[in-house]
Amino acid sequence: MYKETLQAIAGIEIFPVLSLLLFVTVFGTVLFWTSRLDRARLVAFARMPLDEGAPVESDTDVETTTPDANQQGANAAVNGGAL
Repeated sequence: MYKETLQAIAGIEIFPVLSLLLFVTVFGTVLFWTSRLDRARLVAFARMPLDEGAPVESDTDVETTTPDANQQGANAAVNGGAL
C-alpha cells in the first residue's frame, strides 16, 4: 500500500539522495570541527566533572550581589517558607 502511494508522488526519488547528502555534509563538518579543537581546552573539559571546588572561568566574571527583600521573599515562597 505505501509503496504504490510513494511511487505515485512525482519527484520522490530525489529525497533519499538529498538525505544522504545532508547526512554526509553534517557528519563531515562535525568531524572537521572536532579535529580542529584545541587539545588544552579538551583536557579542561574532560577534567570538569572531577574538579568540584575549582573555579570555572565564567564564575570569576560574574558579579556577586546580595538579593533585595523582594527576592528573598520570593525565594522563601518558592521554597515553602513563610514570608
